[in-house]
Amino acid sequence: MSYCQAGETARVTFPDDSTGNFDGPIDIDCQDGLLLPERINVDIYLYYKFRTFYGTQNPKQFYDTERSTQTSSYAGYSAYTPVLGSRFRSEGESTVFEILYFATSQATQPTWFPYASVSSSYQQFLSCNITAIKKKYPPDKTLVIQYAELLENGKLGSSRWILTIPHYNKPKEFKLKMPDYSKGDYEAIKELNDNSKIIVNAASETECIKVINACLQHVPEKYTLGSKPPKVGKREKVYKKCKVTAVRSHFFLTGQKDLIPTWSKSLREDK
Repeated sequence: MSYCQAGETARVTFPDDSTGNFDGPIDIDCQDGLLLPERINVDIYLYYKFRTFYGTQNPKQFYDTERSTQTSSYAGYSAYTPVLGSRFRSEGESTVFEILYFATSQATQPTWFPYASVSSSYQQFLSCNITAIKKKYPPDKTLVIQYAELLENGKLGSSRWILTIPHYNKPKEFKLKMPDYSKGDYEAIKELNDNSKIIVNAASETECIKVINACLQHVPEKYTLGSKPPKVGKREKVYKKCKVTAVRSHFFLTGQKDLIPTWSKSLREDK
């Protein structure tokens, strides 16, 4: 299978962690079973910097922007080692930075995935660097909480969202009390020291932290020791704005390996 176009450069990382740059196009062929023992589910962390030009004077004025992202920021993306390379690619009026890796544990061919993009007409990449590749540890004892829209009359709307608490440490008999909160444009990600995450979308940074702190009350301390504070950012016009309330919980004893919950429980009293 061919990767990169003529005139592009592919950066390939080999199993011994050495790297090499190759003029495109390049061919990569993986035989069935090759490297399967090395397939590890990972998060790929990327830091990139780009320059934006503006104004009509010559030379043009500009400002620089720095950003970071990771695999789990992309819904549906799943990364498995080995991570084979990266490239810049032209796509219409954009320049895209992509990373080449296996999308599943059984894939025999790698796939290019986009991680950053700039407009070629007035922006340019200054740098794109993979800063870390961390093994993902599917948490055991996971609690999935279903939230519902709470209408002004106290009844429930039709919209539903889920909130996941990894390493949940309470029995079924425990009377779990999760706060109501307002959803909105802010997203907070709390990464535990085993790389598992609590992700909350709310109307403000304060609301995000409130919900994350409520979740952390039910996570063993060994998973929070040494972990960093939540990362909070704003994503305008992405999420619905409304008040929500917890209505039901589903507990999975072995986390992501379970398809059917070990137990389920209502969290809302009859109104």
